[in-house]
Amino acid sequence: RVSLYRGLFKVIDPLPGLLVEGEPFPFQSTSELLPEHALVAMPHVDYRVRREVAAALQSLDRGSPECVSAGIAGWQNALSYASARVVYRSAGLLRYDNQARKLTCLRALETEWYP
Repeated sequence: RVSLYRGLFKVIDPLPGLLVEGEPFPFQSTSELLPEHALVAMPHVDYRVRREVAAALQSLDRGSPECVSAGIAGWQNALSYASARVVYRSAGLLRYDNQARKLTCLRALETEWYP
């Protein structure tokens, strides 16, 4: 189905060799592939709450009042957050704890919401 629409768009100066987690990205793109507005849950948030919030966001469609108000087309899971993780780490927003073997969002530690 995607091939039906390829002729309708012209990609100017596409970047060659884009990868998503080491696999070639199947479409042309003019920029690195980074998800927008990542939503994360802090470790103390119950998994049922996480699922409900994710389901509510994914149920939004372009014409819903929430999407119109936010100026977005909807919400979906990113194909990969690997490239965003690299950007966040290089900007000093994520720290890897070798002992705990996990990433920590430094911005979250600066807020009142982190227990």
